[in-house]
Amino acid sequence: MSDAAVTIDGGGMADYAVSLYRSPDEVEAAEIQPLLRVERLHQLAVELTTSCNLTCVYCHFAPLDRRGNDLSSDLVQQVIDFVTSFPVDVITIGGDSEITMYKGWEEVAARLLDHGCKLRAISNFTNGIFTPAQVDAFSRFTEILISLDTPDAELLKKTRYRADLRTMTFNLQQIRAKCIEDGRPQPKLVCNAVVHDRNFGHLDRLAAFPMANGFNCLSLQRLVGLEEVQGGKNDFFDNPNAIPLYPPATLDESGRLGGLQAFQRMLDLCRERLELIINPALVEDIERLLQECDTNGRDAG
Repeated sequence: MSDAAVTIDGGGMADYAVSLYRSPDEVEAAEIQPLLRVERLHQLAVELTTSCNLTCVYCHFAPLDRRGNDLSSDLVQQVIDFVTSFPVDVITIGGDSEITMYKGWEEVAARLLDHGCKLRAISNFTNGIFTPAQVDAFSRFTEILISLDTPDAELLKKTRYRADLRTMTFNLQQIRAKCIEDGRPQPKLVCNAVVHDRNFGHLDRLAAFPMANGFNCLSLQRLVGLEEVQGGKNDFFDNPNAIPLYPPATLDESGRLGGLQAFQRMLDLCRERLELIINPALVEDIERLLQECDTNGRDAG
């Protein structure tokens, strides 16, 4: 039995999810009723697999025993049948897993795209060099969110084990080139980054990298501890190459000040060049650091 998932956002109602721990026959009719009361869905989120090629030290759903479950071909067909008969604004493929770990994902995507569906992907872009069919599929997506916390290749490997910056960049440029070749706009490219003590001091470099590689948006997320997530689990710390990550607030005064200066430089770089989205909780953390540094500065004066 798979624990890949289908999540539906109909807007105006609570998020609806069918956990595939159960077969479709076990899902009670009452659970389907909310779907019958909406005229359209804003988003349908589909995880084709629970597998991932990386071992990120801050992942909350990373126990090795969770990996290796795929959505069955029957359920994939049910999803396709549903979206071709019910209005859905956008379909997000991926989430807590890596879309490219699902064998034949590009064929599933092509079928949805051929039906006129707008697709959004969440991927790390480092699961090997994409095939021509995979490049073509990704080039037709509406939006692609790529997880990248740092332009420092060595730091990336130590915090997101097996992540390769060269592979990610090459795959990205293949997709951009395909869009140019076929004469269509590139997908909206979003660089999604978790802010922590190791990258806080070079957020300006982090912003410059997506600018140089054709991204449209930089989205910054707060580092969330395992203890903050119900059921959170990560068994990758046994990896001798991994290094732990902590919130920027754990840095010493010099580190916090350097990070805040890098944060300001990042804001200056992004202004009129790159859409910037900052998680509200991270904004609160940054404001708190600014207040502390201002207070410490006055006290020292």
